[in-house]
Amino acid sequence: MDLKGRDLHLTVPRAAVDVLRARAAFLDATVHVHPTRRTGFGDPEPPMTRTEATVFYRRLGDVTPSPRWDATGWPDWLVELIDWLESRRVERVRTTESHAWHYRGRQILHVRQAATDGAYCLTIGAPTTDGDRTVPRRMRIAATDEPTPAEIEQTKHTVDLAIERRRTGADPGQRERLLQAAIGTDPSLLGLTRLHREVPVWRPGQQPRCQRGFVDFLGRDVTRTGHVIEMKRGPDPQLGIRALDYWAWTDAHRDELAALLDADADRPFELDLVLGRTERPLLHPAAAATLPRLTPDIVWRCHLVTDWDTIAHPRPAPQPDHRTTAPPTPPRLNARQPTRPVW
Repeated sequence: MDLKGRDLHLTVPRAAVDVLRARAAFLDATVHVHPTRRTGFGDPEPPMTRTEATVFYRRLGDVTPSPRWDATGWPDWLVELIDWLESRRVERVRTTESHAWHYRGRQILHVRQAATDGAYCLTIGAPTTDGDRTVPRRMRIAATDEPTPAEIEQTKHTVDLAIERRRTGADPGQRERLLQAAIGTDPSLLGLTRLHREVPVWRPGQQPRCQRGFVDFLGRDVTRTGHVIEMKRGPDPQLGIRALDYWAWTDAHRDELAALLDADADRPFELDLVLGRTERPLLHPAAAATLPRLTPDIVWRCHLVTDWDTIAHPRPAPQPDHRTTAPPTPPRLNARQPTRPVW
């Protein structure tokens, strides 16, 4: 978006006018938005102020409540099973109603409590490509009961088999989630101390509608600064606009989300784009043109993750083997220097 000092005029349907006016408030460019008419296009709508744009994003939707089901009331057999599982370098993913555990991007255990009778519902293992219909296995344990020792051992065996298949490459499915797993299992790669994965957010659509989305991670660093982390394993023309939408919605709900992360609500969230190295270019030209035009107060940076898509693991024990570096600067992209080193 190198305008070379010129203004940008956009002619769009009436339903898209406010969306573009709100986005333009976060761009370091002069943007005029004209609504289309049957006989041509009208005069440009007045630009939104930053405060008006923040209100626009806040009205898109509220923050999803924190998980209502936590581990405080779990029975002893489930606590012991999870302690055993989490010694295997897995990643826990929570929603408002359930907990799941992933190994290198593949779900290997899912637990939820039935709303009707409080029973514990477990989905164990991962699908296979050999036609085995016994996995994933499902088990339902009444709230007042507990599984037999044989059922616990079978559960552990099924989980271990799913981990081993993923580790050796026998389970190659859902490769796109390996990039998330690289960061989710070791947030220190980005200098972060806390992560929440796949946080529900709202972004603009064609008015009056809006779109539900999920930001890959919200995180917090050692300075208690919040981070919006969006990941992409290939060039995407919408990455710049999507990242802007996610950041603007997060900033509009900064108090609530900072509380979720135990971050400092007085500090604006920072934007981190994590790119998985592939044979294709790192950034689509559209994203490379949009990012440098974000207003100077939006701190953003890119990270390059290498070796993220290697499923087979060289060591017997499941340990991550990823590293992150600052990516080479694509043409026309001059990322602002962060206030601390990029990992």
